[in-house]
Order: sequence, then C-alpha cells, then structure tokens
Amino acid sequence: MSEIGKDVFDGCYILPDVEYPAHLTSDPEFEEDTDFLIKNGVLLKYLGADYLDDDGENIHIPDGVKTIAKCAFDGCLLSLHVSVPDSVTEIHKMAFYDCLGLTIEVPKTVTKIGSDAFDARDWVTLKVKKNSYAHKYAEKNDIDSTWYESLINLMK
Repeated sequence: MSEIGKDVFDGCYILPDVEYPAHLTSDPEFEEDTDFLIKNGVLLKYLGADYLDDDGENIHIPDGVKTIAKCAFDGCLLSLHVSVPDSVTEIHKMAFYDCLGLTIEVPKTVTKIGSDAFDARDWVTLKVKKNSYAHKYAEKNDIDSTWYESLINLMK
C-alpha cells in the first residue's frame, strides 16, 4: 500500500493513536471539499458543516455525486435535513448508520438502497416521491416517510 485517504480512521473512537508509515501519502484522486470526501462520484464521508443553509439546518450533497457510500454519514446526531441531488442513483448499506433526527430527501433517481441504509429507523424520516423505489423501501423497512412533489409539478 502506498496511499491512504483523508480521515480514513475518522469515527474509530477506540483507537488511541494511529501512526502512519513514512511511505504513505494521501490519495491525489480525492475531490477534497471542506465538508465532503468524494472520489469518482462516490461520497465517502460527510466531514463538516459548510454545506449547511444559512439557517444551519440543511445539508446539500453536491451535484455530481452518484453514490453515497457505506457509513458516509455515520453518527450524525443533529436534527438536520439532508438533500440528496438527482445525480444520486445508489445509497449503500449503512450510509446513514446511527443517525438521529435526520430528514432525508431521496429523489426518484435513487434505484438501489442497501440494507440498513437508514439504521435508526425510529429517528429518521424519508421524504420520497410517491411510488418511487425509496418510497417502497421505506414501506418495506418500516421507516417513516412523507411524499413530496417537485416545484415544477406544483406550478402546472
């Protein structure tokens, strides 16, 4: 191994200290953002709060993200609204693992959701399109969900 990604041990609270061998470097292919670690269209980790709205309550995942990886939002304990862009087609298992108080807006473009993607079912609400894959996933997994209409449809 010659490279290691940023914050690879983030959230590993039982590790007292990690020492990196001198030959390891960071991965130059990561699209670094102050709040998201993204590689090749895969959101690997939510790192911060700069993508919050001015009111400090909404996280907007950047356009162009195609997949939300396992544990990308692991442990988000804030009462926030997460907007998933239309570019996302897949949410991996445990992507929002151990998240409490989140409302996640899942677009109809998402056609694959892994097991336990929204682990804290009783503490997460999904905003979904009626009869979408995410709507069916929410019903099957007993996750609170509400339907939403796009602004374009409301204006017709």
